[in-house]
Amino acid sequence: MAYAVIKDGVVINAVESEPDFAEEQGWIELPVSAGIGWLYVDGAFSPPPPPVAAVPSVVSRRQAKLALLAAGKLADAETAIAGADTETQINWNDAVEFRRDNALVATIGSALGLTSDQIDDLFRLAITL
Repeated sequence: MAYAVIKDGVVINAVESEPDFAEEQGWIELPVSAGIGWLYVDGAFSPPPPPVAAVPSVVSRRQAKLALLAAGKLADAETAIAGADTETQINWNDAVEFRRDNALVATIGSALGLTSDQIDDLFRLAITL
């Protein structure tokens, strides 16, 4: 019979064992549909959450603007840029691509009141557009 070795609510291993030994170890009988990485909470197994997509390091200008548009932030970004210094305006208006680690991205994000995680989410969205 298969049993789950659980640590901090997550199945970290699946083992074949005799029931008595498994009980002594505190292992839980593992349903056929469950496996390593599954969650075990309140006596029930559930699949792990989907992995978080990696944050792209660069997106095109079009992708960045479409992501801001989809998030309802494009007009606010353009307003913030209009009030920024000339160098920032040139960088925004003439960029071919936007790099996640570029100071311009941080400046725009700050002007929009976005957290680092929210900027990451915009980059994840942008890469799909």
